[in-house]
Amino acid sequence: MIVAFLAGVAFALIARWVGITRFERIIGFGLLLDFTVAKILLVAIGTSALAFFVEYQLGAAVLEVKPLLIGGVVAGGVLFGVGMALLGYCPGTMPMALGEGSLDAGVGLAGGLTAGLLYTLVYPWVAPWIGPDLGAVNLYVQDPVACALIVAVFAAVLFAAAFWLDRRRPSAPEPAAGVESAMK
Repeated sequence: MIVAFLAGVAFALIARWVGITRFERIIGFGLLLDFTVAKILLVAIGTSALAFFVEYQLGAAVLEVKPLLIGGVVAGGVLFGVGMALLGYCPGTMPMALGEGSLDAGVGLAGGLTAGLLYTLVYPWVAPWIGPDLGAVNLYVQDPVACALIVAVFAAVLFAAAFWLDRRRPSAPEPAAGVESAMK
């Protein structure tokens, strides 16, 4: 738990340093003008995959795969995208921006929590429309060596993509130039 907390603090500090808590940075990524957000997320997901695999193998983590519901994934993706486009924050950057004093992030956080509560309340009525339950889908195999290979390749692909993006389109310390003019 302490390691996870320290990793979260490290991620927050890096996120703050590169400015992914700023509206301009998020919108710059949405407009494909600034790939800082993508690079940070690729490295974070790759690192998390490796760390979770080690924790799981040591018995310190539990793998609980939820059922695949295509309608729910599509609806959730659309709502996530609309919320991110309207606010300029993703769920991870919103609390960080709130901690920096961005009041709009507080409104977004309250809205997200309210939407989650509403979904919980209406779930019994919308459940039939979110599609068939396709069961728990995952790539985990019982052989730890094969699973380690899958995780290592996955992480390596994400790291390679982040470094490729960095070489292809390096990001400036400040949000991408032209974001403001592209939004007009």
